[in-house]
Amino acid sequence: MRKVVNRALIFILAIALIIPLVLVKGETVKADTKKGITVKTTVGFNDKYKIGYYTPINISIKNDYKDIQGTVEVKVPTSENKYDSYLKNISIQKGAEKIVTINVPVKQAFLKYEVSIKDGSEEVYSEEIKVGNSTNQTVKFIGILSDDFDSLTYLNKIPAPKGVTLSTELIKLDENKFPDYLQVLETFDIIVINNFDSSKLSKEAYENLKSWVKLGGTLVIGTGTNYNKTLSLFKDDFIKGQPGELTKVNTTKIYSIATNGDNNNPVSVENLNIQLDRSNTNIQEGNSKLLQTVNIGTGNVAIAGFDFGLKPFVGWANNSSFGEKIFSMINPNFVNSAKFDNGYMNTYFSVSELVNNLMNKKANINMYLIVLIIYIVLVAPTSYFVLKKLDKREFMWITVPCIAIVFGVVVYFLGSGTRLSDVVANNANIINMDSKGAATKNTYVGIFTPKKMTVEVSSKEGQKLESVDNPNYNGNADNAKKNELDTLIREDKGTIEFKNKSVLATRTVKIPSSNISIGKIDADVSIEGDEIKGTIKNSTSFDFEYCYVITPKSYYILGAVKKGDSVKLDKKTGDYNGDINQLTYENKIYKIGSPNASDEDRYNGSLFRMSYSESMQTTRIKDISIIAITKDNISKPLVVNGKDSVVKDRTIIRMPLQLNFKNGDTIQYPTGFVNYRVVEMSTTNYDPYGEVFYGAGTPEIVYDIDKNMIVSELKLDSSSTSSNTGASNAAFEVYDYKQNKYVSATSDSFSGDDVKKYLSNDNEFKIKISVSNNGGPVQIPEISVKGKVK
Repeated sequence: MRKVVNRALIFILAIALIIPLVLVKGETVKADTKKGITVKTTVGFNDKYKIGYYTPINISIKNDYKDIQGTVEVKVPTSENKYDSYLKNISIQKGAEKIVTINVPVKQAFLKYEVSIKDGSEEVYSEEIKVGNSTNQTVKFIGILSDDFDSLTYLNKIPAPKGVTLSTELIKLDENKFPDYLQVLETFDIIVINNFDSSKLSKEAYENLKSWVKLGGTLVIGTGTNYNKTLSLFKDDFIKGQPGELTKVNTTKIYSIATNGDNNNPVSVENLNIQLDRSNTNIQEGNSKLLQTVNIGTGNVAIAGFDFGLKPFVGWANNSSFGEKIFSMINPNFVNSAKFDNGYMNTYFSVSELVNNLMNKKANINMYLIVLIIYIVLVAPTSYFVLKKLDKREFMWITVPCIAIVFGVVVYFLGSGTRLSDVVANNANIINMDSKGAATKNTYVGIFTPKKMTVEVSSKEGQKLESVDNPNYNGNADNAKKNELDTLIREDKGTIEFKNKSVLATRTVKIPSSNISIGKIDADVSIEGDEIKGTIKNSTSFDFEYCYVITPKSYYILGAVKKGDSVKLDKKTGDYNGDINQLTYENKIYKIGSPNASDEDRYNGSLFRMSYSESMQTTRIKDISIIAITKDNISKPLVVNGKDSVVKDRTIIRMPLQLNFKNGDTIQYPTGFVNYRVVEMSTTNYDPYGEVFYGAGTPEIVYDIDKNMIVSELKLDSSSTSSNTGASNAAFEVYDYKQNKYVSATSDSFSGDDVKKYLSNDNEFKIKISVSNNGGPVQIPEISVKGKVK
């Protein structure tokens, strides 16, 4: 009997050893990988790229080997033994040359990626390239589209908050180098188009440019004598306006802006008179508008009436300072806060949480624990003592397997309700809408399968799906090996193939941004005191399960609002410190930080945060928004392994409210609506994302109050600094402009004639915070003001 068992074991071991060899035999066999093929590879833009973002890898191929019909692949290590493959098809004849661009993520590690070229299944070229440890997030990228790049190199400074040091990389772009992939375009902080035929950009590049602006990008367009070239792309309603005549304008504003008013000499510029819809004028001389800005989504588009590449700007000693000043006019957030986060790094963790939480078929862990404890008690001590008492201990070899079988059946039926029977796509839709109903949708999808299997995902509408992968490299970079394929991303087809991931693993993809028509949210609201009064009507196509109005300091829970119904804003639900973390984690709207939080709370709270995270530059909420969540299906099913997936949708809609702070000749800005600047860091450290100070020092903050008002009341609200951020270690002083010095703040409210001495001629209010090392971080306080129109 023993011989039979031993032979069986040897046979099983032999089979186990042979199977891997059989499997390997079917894989690609490497050929002479450099024979007759010359490849030059560059990473990023002029070898510049950012960790945590996507970047293009440009592969220039000269083929003197043979006709090749196959693929070009970049292997990106994900762990010590796995890699993701970014793949494009290629057809190149012998003697020909071709450039292939593949967009890949730059991981948080210094790694060796691999470039591979295959003819069919035969690998004809492979080489490792080094990627990583390049540019960090304090370096800002300015992309320049111009036929005369050298004339614009003075635009090399992006403004920053006081005490924050940034450096800038100018990137020369053209119609061939312009990113056709939104995740690559997100690397750029500013894009300048000047003296360039913009119609040369592809349709895909233009759509990405528009999406980039809507998500917070800053686009600067120079016109002047070359306006026909520069504006040739913008024929849709992305920028609404009408160009007028070219005129010569003598202005003192150019030199004055660059020198902070020290030089007011006039200069002549060729200026195009453009009438832009809903624009803000940044620079004006008489009736001539020299620079205008249009807010689109959370981004900004600036159009200058002049050409940035002509005199007086070229060769001018102060041209770099002028560029920095107009950038701060176009996008005040450059000065008011520094954005060091990025969508790619933050999105992965937020999206993984979202799509996992939506999967509500979860096992009851407590029940499993009870069953397991009963099983352990029965299978060992109970069986032993019962059989011992019956003097039948030899039956243990029968009772233990029988008990195991019984409990196996119990566990099977307990888990049957949590198992999937079909492939399920959990969709988290984030819709940003304006007051007219124009809306953009981003969709993040988690694919879940009933068993371990290879999953190929594609879009029925032909959209190119994007992989949402871990931005970090999991393992020792020195030991990285590209042995096992984890995920295959076919860039030219837009499909993604996940290789044999476990049932518990999340397969996450992103559907590119798209415009969507769902109706609109009608709001008839106004400010009364510190509260918002009015009516919200759901004129969309969907029922709202939850609806809120969120301001920088208060929140209104409106409940469910069915389509066609209206709800009144009578009284705010509560106040908070202005930080989104308090709304979602600390039992204000949600309590996802609590171990007792419901699955519904966790998911909606994560979705709530995600609706802000795509556009927020800090954790502080700066505007008034209507937030609505619906469970109605909006997305179409993805194709998974040739079949439509089961769709489970959860959608959040966010619409910023534009309120008029004037009522007749009265003006009132509630707490949180006055912009501020950090003008002196002292010896403290400043975190612009959380807008808090760390360490001992005396930082100074200036509040820019509306210059067109006569302030009668001003209140300094430091409640946010004395809550969870532990600012009991902070004392405030207020600058007295009559005495030209700081004085102790005996009150946080100022009114009547008393308030005048604390305001400059430009309505600036300045404070100094004395921070000690005895407590936690100190949050910048907010102010509210009331007054009359000048």
